[in-house]
Amino acid sequence: MSKLSIFVLVISFTFLSCQKEEFYTAKHIIDPEFQPYFNTFLSEAKARNIVFKENKNITIEFSETLIQNKYQAFAFEDQRKIQVFRETWNYFNNDEKETLILHELGHLILKRVHDTNELSNGETKSLMVTSEGQAEFNLPIHTGIRKKHYFDELFNRQTNIPAWANHEELSKQKLVLLDKLIFKQDFLNFIIPENLQKIANKKNEETLIIKNILEGDLNVRLLNFGYNQPLPKSFQLKISIKGLNERSGIGFSPTNGEKNDWLNFQLLSNGNAAVTGYAQGFIHSETKSNKDDWNLFLVSVENNQMNVWLNNNHLFQTDYDTAKNNVLMLFLSKDSICEIDNLEIYGR
Repeated sequence: MSKLSIFVLVISFTFLSCQKEEFYTAKHIIDPEFQPYFNTFLSEAKARNIVFKENKNITIEFSETLIQNKYQAFAFEDQRKIQVFRETWNYFNNDEKETLILHELGHLILKRVHDTNELSNGETKSLMVTSEGQAEFNLPIHTGIRKKHYFDELFNRQTNIPAWANHEELSKQKLVLLDKLIFKQDFLNFIIPENLQKIANKKNEETLIIKNILEGDLNVRLLNFGYNQPLPKSFQLKISIKGLNERSGIGFSPTNGEKNDWLNFQLLSNGNAAVTGYAQGFIHSETKSNKDDWNLFLVSVENNQMNVWLNNNHLFQTDYDTAKNNVLMLFLSKDSICEIDNLEIYGR
């Protein structure tokens, strides 16, 4: 056997082989709903020269009685079977379904256990993540530029840290503003739109205060404050915000309503900044916010790369293709209040 084959065996707990093809042609009992995601698992394994030694049929099926409110799916390794709670499956989008099946196949075939380790920027390290006994499949963490890492890590736990998660290197980046100011809203002569008059008012004619007086959450599209053009291919958008707390934030909300496909910045009660939601999961950043003062948020897009800054410190990076269908929003939960000023957009 080659040195490469021996290496693959070692990292995969001796249950992999480069000489067995029978697994791919075995008569597995897979519900048609799960077949595309099972095929993805097999194709991703083959792409990494991994072929499975065990030639036992596996079953993936729905369950109507799977321990509700505790498990969304469960891998029974002794029975070579995965059961998926149907109600959960019907609620999930395609990314979440793929995450769910690959996670369970990680248990059943790769013999992986749950992994709660984090990358250096605070994002979860593995698709095998779990939280309090329940895997976080409601966060499709392997989309966009992150997808390759999570697939690589699933089959090889020694996968190197990706560039987008290298907090030490990203924190060294220097923010350089683009030189063309194409929009500015300082709220000095701003007339509050009719649809916002119940929740917004001016403070000393210089800033805008927004308070959620509704029973539920309040989402306000920030570009409604005077900017009605498409954003340029390369741009920087910055805004000053004061008073956000753990129940409010600023971020991107999808125009198509797809859940969990947004990016939300929150200033936590301990003064930390956090990035929640979006397709990449949950990030606790070491970047500190100004808890009781103004905070400057800046989103920079260049060459399909999107970087987010807080008070001139790097906070987050992703590919813009994953986020470009979203719109900049202010999120306020019930009784939350914040103050905004100096919304500016720069281009080339």
